[in-house]
Amino acid sequence: MILWAEQTQFPVGQGGLHLAQLRVFQDGVSWKDTGAFSAIYDCGGHGSNEQLERCLKNVRQILPIRNGVRHLDLLILSHLHSDHINGFKKLVGDGHLRIDRLIIPHYDDSDRLTLIAQIAAQTADIDAVIEVAEV
Repeated sequence: MILWAEQTQFPVGQGGLHLAQLRVFQDGVSWKDTGAFSAIYDCGGHGSNEQLERCLKNVRQILPIRNGVRHLDLLILSHLHSDHINGFKKLVGDGHLRIDRLIIPHYDDSDRLTLIAQIAAQTADIDAVIEVAEV
């Protein structure tokens, strides 16, 4: 078995957009790719809008397609400053992105409801939102 890992930090200016992918290859007559696990840490930046959009487009193209839809296993938002989340709408795009898990920092009830409402308005297909109270 071979574990292949790749991490890319995209040049978005101030902020963050990081993509990690892990693949496991099983030994046999030929190496069989069992599929990638993809994770994004933050999705924003305060460089030029064109630069951020280009980086997000590249990220979307890299993500695997499963059942006809782009797929992201994990999205982690470190905090809600715009330079770390202002690319969320572009990342989700036309809604054809499935996100299995979204991890967000701990917020009070009203801030949490506001965030969830904003995310839901983006039409992302998210299975679960996990709130981190302590790290």
